[in-house]
Amino acid sequence: MREDGVLMADTPKWRHRRYGLFLHANLASVPAWAPIGLDAGWYLNYLNDPDLSVEVAAHHQARWDHVHQPSEFLSLMHFGLFDPQQWVDLARAAGMSHIVQIAKDSDGLCWWDAPHSEFTVLSTGPSRDVVLEMATACSHAGLGYGTAFALDTQQPTQQQIAQLTDLVDRLESRYLLGIPKPDRSVPEPSEAITESVNALCSRYPDLIVDDTWGVVNPHRVVQLGTPPDGIRSEPWELVRGLGAGHGHNRVETAHHRMTPDQILALLTEVLAKGGNLMFAVGVGADGRLPEHHSVALRAAGSWISAHADLVHESTPWNVWGDDQVRYLRTGQIDQRGECLWAIDLGGRGEFAALGSAAGEITEITAADGAPAVAWQQTGTALNIERSAGTSQRRSPRRDRDPLSTRDPLSIRDPLSIAVYRVWLRSAEDSAPEHIEHGLFDPSLFAAPSIDLSALLAEAAPGTVVQLGEADYAGGGKIPSGVTIRGLGPHRTRIFVDPQRPLEVNAHTRVEFLGIEPDQLSPQMSVMPEVPLLTIAGTSAVLLGVRVEGSVYLSGDDHLLRSCDLKTVRGSEIRHLTVSRCHFAAPRPDALVGIELLGGSQHLIEGCEIIGYRTAIACEATEHLRVRGNAIASGLWGMRITNSQAPHLVGNTIRAMTRATDIDGGSGAVIDANAVSDGDSGCLVRNGATSVIVSGNHWQHCRIGLMIWGAGEVVHHSNIVAGLLEPEHAVMTGPT
Repeated sequence: MREDGVLMADTPKWRHRRYGLFLHANLASVPAWAPIGLDAGWYLNYLNDPDLSVEVAAHHQARWDHVHQPSEFLSLMHFGLFDPQQWVDLARAAGMSHIVQIAKDSDGLCWWDAPHSEFTVLSTGPSRDVVLEMATACSHAGLGYGTAFALDTQQPTQQQIAQLTDLVDRLESRYLLGIPKPDRSVPEPSEAITESVNALCSRYPDLIVDDTWGVVNPHRVVQLGTPPDGIRSEPWELVRGLGAGHGHNRVETAHHRMTPDQILALLTEVLAKGGNLMFAVGVGADGRLPEHHSVALRAAGSWISAHADLVHESTPWNVWGDDQVRYLRTGQIDQRGECLWAIDLGGRGEFAALGSAAGEITEITAADGAPAVAWQQTGTALNIERSAGTSQRRSPRRDRDPLSTRDPLSIRDPLSIAVYRVWLRSAEDSAPEHIEHGLFDPSLFAAPSIDLSALLAEAAPGTVVQLGEADYAGGGKIPSGVTIRGLGPHRTRIFVDPQRPLEVNAHTRVEFLGIEPDQLSPQMSVMPEVPLLTIAGTSAVLLGVRVEGSVYLSGDDHLLRSCDLKTVRGSEIRHLTVSRCHFAAPRPDALVGIELLGGSQHLIEGCEIIGYRTAIACEATEHLRVRGNAIASGLWGMRITNSQAPHLVGNTIRAMTRATDIDGGSGAVIDANAVSDGDSGCLVRNGATSVIVSGNHWQHCRIGLMIWGAGEVVHHSNIVAGLLEPEHAVMTGPT
């Protein structure tokens, strides 16, 4: 700690512990089950979730109907195959530096002989001190050890303080990780908890605490699921499972879990963005280490062990990289310049960030001691030819397979991922001393943004306003009947203050330009749902437009075609067409791609929608048509609620927990859709009636068609292939 009592950004002993293992066990380890795409660790919570309870309730009724209280699972958890040494051996083989395990889960169960608690695994179930055994094994192996602890707002603070103190004092836990709720929120710690954690940090300088505990400047800010978009300056840690969640899910197959090359792709991305990574591995009721997770982590560990300095000693460079390459600093600087790690995940040997603009490259060697490599630096990139005998496999670009839920890397042997040491003399150091940057400094020629409103002030209906290759300051209204046309989304950009969105009115066309948030405005970071563009009136058109924010619609007869969008929302509109547009989730927690409330005669066709919790959500609509779209990676593909006569046809849906969810309403037709790698191909529920489900293809899902609490449903000519639960081609429930 500093003398002012504020926690420092990190502590010396843990600074280089960048990669760890999170042993996940709770009461949900007994069923060890969840629909594909959900976290089995929250099984008990899903039972009470009105949106997600259908599949879980059906499973619970069939398998665990005799269990009425969560605590009843404890007696079924024997942990007879739990061996701490196996976990220690895995962590070391995987190249990890520490293990963190759950000490007190969100149900209040303590996994050790905790003070002031009778709800422990010593009283029943495992009948052994799981935390003590693991702490002892880590100590003997020289691994760092930490514990995860769920704050309980119902428990007296002094009991929680005593338990935290016991973990740190007696069991030598040196990492305190908070456990979030299913919505990823964490209860606010009391002042007493915060003071106690600060006091523990004072006594133990090597103790790490995350941002759960209310301390100022926590050692780690924990992020769940996916890394941030770019490099972050504050210490942060990504915690995620090798499958969909932290808990062990016995339904998941190898297709749903990360491969060794994906593990390395994620690890190097996290490192290049300045973070730390911890993989959660869940257990079942027997406490056994899942073999499939062990195999993947050990395979990746062969590469990590060969590059231990890179993993545990590196820091981010100026840019992190991209889908194919990563950049890291070594801290070494000599007459050759600064030494960088350049990691070639894709096998292309092309490093776009190391063109001549980055400086002069003076030397390159292979990090594994291989002979010197041939290379060429151009104005746009560094190109490296691997030395003879080194495996090189090129991977497809991500945009060639936009629906892939896996990293696009085709490498299967982790050791084939090449690492180079690149000595780079910066542009400033490389420039001759007699040349001064002044008159020829490109930054002096950066043109100021052009006021768009001034250009539109005199525009009459029918006018075409041609914009050039420039940046424009937007906001305000585009007059009715006017067309504004750019030279392409990356050449013509309009910057909009989210507090004053750009307004499109009746019979207006916006073509071939980009609309982005004003870089000087903080609203997009704190209010991401604030729209950048609103469309009102009738018959407005967006064509070839990229919008880096939300689009809000009112009025009728609008057309959005060939656009690159984030979120589209409309309420009580008619005849909206969204055609051949691309939607990519702007952040990991993005809720919806297209959301329509009310209205009629909408058409959503030929779009690509990737990474949203819900790709398409329509409620209380009439005669909706959704056809020919490609949807991937999320919870709901098409969620249609209380709507009349929707027609969902010819869509391709991949890796969505629920591909199609017909929730209430009548007259739905679901036909000729191709669904793969999700949990259910089609769910019809909550009184939906007069539904036709025909000609669909459901492959590698757990359920084909699920009819639960619905009215009349006619289904025929559907094809199921490779169902994870073959008996559930059609699953019916209470009516």
